[in-house]
Amino acid sequence: MTRTNNLQNRVEARDFVAHDPEQTRLQQEMRIEGIDYQFLRSEASQPSPASCELLEVTTALACASADSSMAVSVKTGIGRFFLDLKKTPYIALFNPSTSGATAFNATLVQRAVDRWIDQKKKTISKKSGFAWGTLIHGNRILSAAVFARIGKGKLTQPIAEFQGKMSELNIPDHCEQAYSAMVGHLDANYQGKFLALLFKNPSMSKDVYEVSKSAVASVASATANGAEQADVFD
Repeated sequence: MTRTNNLQNRVEARDFVAHDPEQTRLQQEMRIEGIDYQFLRSEASQPSPASCELLEVTTALACASADSSMAVSVKTGIGRFFLDLKKTPYIALFNPSTSGATAFNATLVQRAVDRWIDQKKKTISKKSGFAWGTLIHGNRILSAAVFARIGKGKLTQPIAEFQGKMSELNIPDHCEQAYSAMVGHLDANYQGKFLALLFKNPSMSKDVYEVSKSAVASVASATANGAEQADVFD
């Protein structure tokens, strides 16, 4: 039936999650807390403070997984998460241990990181080099580092409680520290590397992630000095 329907309406890999009971469970759990979760593909789906959709939840859970390879997988093609719903990477994110609250709270953090990145871009005058390329190509590793700094345990709180305490997470500070560490580490160790390829490489991305997830602000800022002028291809 799926193959026949595909002749008339293009079927994407993500469409097969419609048959996964884990998605229905997450939707029901979020609904109890006043959140509308749309996992079926729909042009009408618009993320809001009280709603979310499959792709952004997948991105958030991947970055929050404490596994940098998951963030790399998002960067190389999020569709691969839905190719086989019985195998990793899909089941590593969507399984009985992932609650609706965790999924939405992670999404809230991911949105905050994305907003920080958008604002940071406006401060970079030179649209090249490590300072710029990290925001463009390293955005998912940056998110993964921020999640690691926050800690996965905080994501399990009830949604309303988590929303009320988000300011205490100091997400902008974590973003700045992780970002500065990334830029400094790239400048010191990856001169001449194409960042578009580097952040799709699991081993190099992990190296940058490990440095950035625990960097101290003062150290990170010092190592990043002058890195904005690095003449590297993005």
